Formats: sequence, C-alpha cells, structure tokens
Amino acid sequence: MSHRLPAFPVEPAGVRVSPARLRKLLSVSLLIAYLPSCYSYHELGPTPQAALQNPPESTLYITRVEGSTVELQETATVGDSVVGLGVPTRRVLAKPRIAIPLSDVSRVRTQKLEGGKTTGLLGGLVAGALLVVGGAHYLTYEDGS
Repeated sequence: MSHRLPAFPVEPAGVRVSPARLRKLLSVSLLIAYLPSCYSYHELGPTPQAALQNPPESTLYITRVEGSTVELQETATVGDSVVGLGVPTRRVLAKPRIAIPLSDVSRVRTQKLEGGKTTGLLGGLVAGALLVVGGAHYLTYEDGS
C-alpha cells in the first residue's frame, strides 16, 4: 500500500503559508512584471543622421558600423559627431562622455513600452495569483459535516 505525501506541509489547521513565502512570491511576480519583454526597440529616422538631428529625450542605442552598440543618454549632435553620456554597467560609476562620428553610426534605436505585451503579462500574473490562492483555498477547505 502506497502512502501519498502532501504537496505542502500540512498542519492540523491546514496548509501553512509563511509570510516569507508570500513575500518571495510577490517579489518574483514583481520581477517578472518588469521584464524587458514589455519593451521593444524602434529604429529612428530613415537614416542615422536624420534620426540624430532632433534626438528624443529617451536613451538611444547607437549601433556602429563594425556592429557594436553604445547606450547613450542626453544626446546631441555636435559638428560631425553624436555626443552623449554613456550608461555605465555599474550604477556607482560616473557616466562617461562619449562622442561617436556620424560616419561611424549605422543605426539609431530607442526602447518603447509595448502596451499589449505589458497588459498580457500583468493579466497572466493576476490569473496565476488567482490560481495559487484558489489552489491554497481548495487544499485547506474543510467540509463542516
């Protein structure tokens, strides 16, 4: 005869979910909500030079002719170069000033929030949370008879 083990630690009062587990579940859910899948890259302008004439206030992703990409903020066109502040990989570092010749720029992109993807992701998170709560209720429900 086999014994079935409970899926969760069961106490006489039912399933006990610790506050630490709830915080962890909430933290993971919020992390998933901020995933970059909610964003997509959009190419600016018909040519890189046209895109850089009036750059948007957002962060720009400048792709060089050799293929590397540089992330720049507070960009401006100065003479024959695009100048901006580079985004450091570590937040404690200062933002270096970077100048790239316009002739070395092959693409200019920016990131935009995608409303449909974000709505779908948040809807999925809510549905998942409801399933977890419903499953916990189902597992702990005691018939009064």
